[in-house]
Amino acid sequence: MVQLEEKCRPIVSRIRFLDRYRLIAGWLTFLENSVWAELFHITFFRTIWLQYTAAKYYLTLTTSISNWRAI
Repeated sequence: MVQLEEKCRPIVSRIRFLDRYRLIAGWLTFLENSVWAELFHITFFRTIWLQYTAAKYYLTLTTSISNWRAI
């Protein structure tokens, strides 16, 4: 029985190592995907915000010019 435990010990430690490795790899993949999703969110909303700001300033400018011409 002792011989069987001694033979299985390296296998069990190897399985535990692989489980830890799989857990760490899973967390790294999750974090990487989260970072990419966050970057996409920031880029997407920044683009929308810039378009909104540009449209707002364009309308303000054209309104000011047409008011100035009306005077």
